[in-house]
Amino acid sequence: MSKDFLLEIGLEEMPAKYISDSAKQLENRATEWFEEQKIEHGEVMSFQSPRRLAVLVKDVSDKQADRVEEAKGPAKKNCI
Repeated sequence: MSKDFLLEIGLEEMPAKYISDSAKQLENRATEWFEEQKIEHGEVMSFQSPRRLAVLVKDVSDKQADRVEEAKGPAKKNCI
């Protein structure tokens, strides 16, 4: 089952020239974070106003996919 994820950040009034860049940066960082954590998701959208920045991530998976990691210890000849 997947759900939507909304992150909204309230700000003091931001100058207009910084709003769209800040929203795009928030969208990019959210996308990178979900990919680093290996959480499947759908479309990522950002929204902005002078007092709000928001990112909406559609179809976020409830849990990370299982992964297998193999770790090898020291060689047998090094064991006592």
